[in-house]
Amino acid sequence: MILLILLLISTMIIIMNFVLKELYTLNKNQFSAFECGFDSIKWYLNSTSNHFFKIGLIFITFDLELMYLMFFIFNTISMKMIWLILNFIFFTLFFEYYMGTLSWNY
Repeated sequence: MILLILLLISTMIIIMNFVLKELYTLNKNQFSAFECGFDSIKWYLNSTSNHFFKIGLIFITFDLELMYLMFFIFNTISMKMIWLILNFIFFTLFFEYYMGTLSWNY
């Protein structure tokens, strides 16, 4: 019974994919520049640097880790787990520093 329901759901999703694909396809006029001369498909904003993205991820990782670990300080089993997580995160941080990916040099 469950297999039949899953099969029915998957076929409905495939049918919806074909129907919606026909509704939302781009035509030739949408690819051309209209009056202003700007290409409507390309992205014109500057992207952020990869170094800034990595530093942001490291900050979020350490910030969330400290917030989560504050609740596990109450017994010895969780303290072992906390030290394991901290050692892993500091090891990866030092590895990133050693590989030179944390520097802002281009």
